[in-house]
Amino acid sequence: RTAHGYKQIWRLHVARPLGKMRVADITRDDVYRMHRSISGSPYQANRTVAMLSKMFNLAERWGMRLDGSNPCRLIEKYKEHSRERFLNAEEIEKLGKSLREGLLRQEETPQMAGAIQLLLLTGARVSEILGARWDWIDWERRVIQLPDSKTGAKLIYLSEPAIHVLKGLQA
Repeated sequence: RTAHGYKQIWRLHVARPLGKMRVADITRDDVYRMHRSISGSPYQANRTVAMLSKMFNLAERWGMRLDGSNPCRLIEKYKEHSRERFLNAEEIEKLGKSLREGLLRQEETPQMAGAIQLLLLTGARVSEILGARWDWIDWERRVIQLPDSKTGAKLIYLSEPAIHVLKGLQA
């Protein structure tokens, strides 16, 4: 997925303004103009410069540019606004229907459907649910005790429906 995303960034934002230039000839002004051309989408503009910065760091390592010459250095990133999106009742109903149909057609496994349900019921991160182990579940306290997560040790609280999903998966 990451490789696909990088190819898309290249195709949509980098290939036209910079793609035909020699790596050693690209300047900070070139990168700045490209960054500004994507200013309507701050998140995408910043990801594009981050990807290019990594590429120029590799070019330095491989001797294609002088050391310390990364033209992405000092390009100010745009302020990004955090995005929060929640499914509405209709979307949750459609998702539930799709999961049930996928299970019936054997296009999805019970583990896949259960993971999606737990994500909805707990608000946990995908990596937290997919990486959880059975011995981390404290059934009495109704929590999953993550020894380490993106923010350190963490408890994921389990509602009655989440417990039901877990018991179904355990069976």
